[in-house]
Amino acid sequence: MNAEDLRLDLYVIDLFHNKMIRVDANDIGIADKYQNLKLTSIPYAPIELTKDWFEKFQFEMNYQNQKFQIGNFIASKSPNGWKIYYQYGDKQIYLDIEIKYVHELQNVFRFLMKYELSELAA
Repeated sequence: MNAEDLRLDLYVIDLFHNKMIRVDANDIGIADKYQNLKLTSIPYAPIELTKDWFEKFQFEMNYQNQKFQIGNFIASKSPNGWKIYYQYGDKQIYLDIEIKYVHELQNVFRFLMKYELSELAA
């Protein structure tokens, strides 16, 4: 995982301690240190995005079409991960984004919805 992928409040696996963490300012400092040393990866790994994470983040499940939704933000399971849609009126706009990891969901959600998913899971 690259240092530029990290920002505050993202969920990742701390490979040194083999546990899930929520990134804080101290973790960003570690990431910056590794990036400055020109290492290609840091001691964190992404967390695979599963239905359990959508439930943790309080998404509503639409059982009819197997989609998870909060407001206008929609995620739908695909063979390679999760497709992201945005509801605009009565239309769903596919954003040509497929994600596989929790931090990717958090980043895309923040960009589109202008608030953090981590606030919902706290």
